Amino acid sequence: MSAPPLRGLSTLARPRRLPQTLRPIVGCLVLGLLLAFSRALLAQMDEPFPGSSTPPPAGHTTVNSSIFLERILGMDMDHNTYQAAWWVVFTWYDPAASAAVSTATGAALRGGDCGRWCESSGIALTGCCDGLWLPRVHLLNMVALSQEQISRHRIHANASSGIVTWSARLVGTWYSPFDSRAYPFEHQHLLLELGLSDAQAHTASLRWEQVAKLNNTPHTKGADLAGWRMKWGKGKLYDSRACMTHLSTFRYELATDAAADPSAPAAYVETPSALLNYTEGHLAGASTPESCGSYTSVYAEAQALFPAVVLVGDIMLKRIASYYVLANLFPVLLVTLITFTVFFMPITALGDRMMVVLTMFLSLTALQFVFAYPPANYINALGQVVLVSYAMIALACAECLVVNQLATVAHVVTTKRSCEAKYGEVLRGRSSTRRLRTQISQQAPRGGTYRREDSDLTGMPIPEEHVSLDLPAPSASCPVQLPRTASRSGASQARPGPAPAPKSLSSFYAQPSPTPSSSAPASLVEISLDTKLNPAPSSNGLGHLAPPQTLPPNPFRKSSDGTSAVDQASTLHASSIDLKGMAAAIGGPGPDPSRGCCFPGAWAGCSPAADGAAGAADAGPLRRCCCAVGEWFAEAAARVAWFYRQCKEDPEFAHFLAARIDKWSLIFCLLSYTVAVTVVLVLQTMVGDHKLMLSSDRPGNM
Repeated sequence: MSAPPLRGLSTLARPRRLPQTLRPIVGCLVLGLLLAFSRALLAQMDEPFPGSSTPPPAGHTTVNSSIFLERILGMDMDHNTYQAAWWVVFTWYDPAASAAVSTATGAALRGGDCGRWCESSGIALTGCCDGLWLPRVHLLNMVALSQEQISRHRIHANASSGIVTWSARLVGTWYSPFDSRAYPFEHQHLLLELGLSDAQAHTASLRWEQVAKLNNTPHTKGADLAGWRMKWGKGKLYDSRACMTHLSTFRYELATDAAADPSAPAAYVETPSALLNYTEGHLAGASTPESCGSYTSVYAEAQALFPAVVLVGDIMLKRIASYYVLANLFPVLLVTLITFTVFFMPITALGDRMMVVLTMFLSLTALQFVFAYPPANYINALGQVVLVSYAMIALACAECLVVNQLATVAHVVTTKRSCEAKYGEVLRGRSSTRRLRTQISQQAPRGGTYRREDSDLTGMPIPEEHVSLDLPAPSASCPVQLPRTASRSGASQARPGPAPAPKSLSSFYAQPSPTPSSSAPASLVEISLDTKLNPAPSSNGLGHLAPPQTLPPNPFRKSSDGTSAVDQASTLHASSIDLKGMAAAIGGPGPDPSRGCCFPGAWAGCSPAADGAAGAADAGPLRRCCCAVGEWFAEAAARVAWFYRQCKEDPEFAHFLAARIDKWSLIFCLLSYTVAVTVVLVLQTMVGDHKLMLSSDRPGNM
């Protein structure tokens, strides 16, 4: 049996309706609140210096401008804006101002209306400024005025001096381009731009008087923001009149016969920009636009959207970098310096070395996620230091690999030779090595070497015609074992030869072309050169004697006068040597003329230039530099190769060389890292945009 429903539940869930008599009253109240709020919002968004339509004082009026920074409320680096409280003060001379204020104030005290009170309090005791001429000033870089600010302004017309002072307190958001290239050692500029309306520019002009921090603020530190410190304030001028020579300003004035005809229309008056009055006074300097841009005739007026002369107040702030040095820069430097401890570790401890390097690399990567970089599309100073640290860690890693390779290469080579001696037959597999070695061992005297054209560890069979042998010297009792000839049976032929001379030189020449019955290509045959230049007859592979080869004279043989060919050649000039003739005499093609002089020791062997010049002697400076650089690299590569061969044969030399590399790598890394970090910080801090602005008149980061 279900429980009965609770009483009053449906009544609570049902919304209560207003009585019919109260609905119109509530609707009127809501509409009134909305209207009041909208009017207050519109009143807050009006420009703080709207000016007045009263005729200006006689002659030209110079309006002195001063701005004072009271508070810095915040900085938005993402949107290039800042929030601050400014005091803006204008002063000018108007001897009739005091009388106009007195007349308007008397009417207000007698119960009349006042359209503009001289003070934000709105009481008649402060005066009524109706009928007073006021300049219309634009705040050009203002983004928005705070809707919650307390309006504070004051107009004072001094009866004794005739000076009119108009001051106002502004709390809002301003645009200012920020530059974070020197982060965390950067300076930033807070700009405030003022411009006089074109309608009043024919009789008035703005002039800087003072830009500073408000010093008489009680109970506070002043304009400094947390993490920032104010350095100075300057007033500058941005003059673009050169780009507006063909433009004019306009205004409306009463017609000359307005007194006779009250219904006469107002007169439209144009004034060329060149005839406008501008006071050249400024506190720091004047700058002009780099380019006027290109506009069509229809949109030519777009150049006059801003006043021709703009006053720019510049407040420079400096970031307090001590926190960022301890929290960001110091850990990066410490991680990099710890990486250099691998140079003190044992040479063969590659695992321990790489563990330190990789640990520091991961630590530096993790630090980057902690850094709060300012948003920008460039790399700031701290980011460049991090990049240099990455480069140093990578260099230390490469050095560890090179040093370990040098220290262990001798052991690797020894192990390889031992394995080849013990297990050579197993590693090589089936090949012609055993058969050829058996044939050579049966000959007497024993001698010669065996060489294969591939790696001994591949285990792949090699065709017999690809095997090269250095055969024993021919003798009367030892037949010459020639390389494989055109015979398809694979059997080699032998013939007896004369005994070798006591001293011989070896050279390789191409074997004569095979006979028509042979199909094998020509091979290389070693020919013995004795000191008497009587070569032994050789075989052509078919059992017949081949004609002796024509050989060049022996350069080491003494002539009848006791001098050798080498001594005689040393007295010859390089230009008198016929390289092509010598090459033809020995049967070779000679040096390649296309190689030029860009290889070691080739200066004397350069072929003459096509235009009859002397070749390398008359080569241009670029070619000589390239040749010198090429020779240096070739010599360096040869020296490195020699050291590496020595390390293969001598383990002690390898350890000594690795220790020296560790020592000099440590010195190089420390010096290069210190220099690189110093250069980066100095360039970004001392040659940044804020420093460039000190020697120029361009406002801030513009």
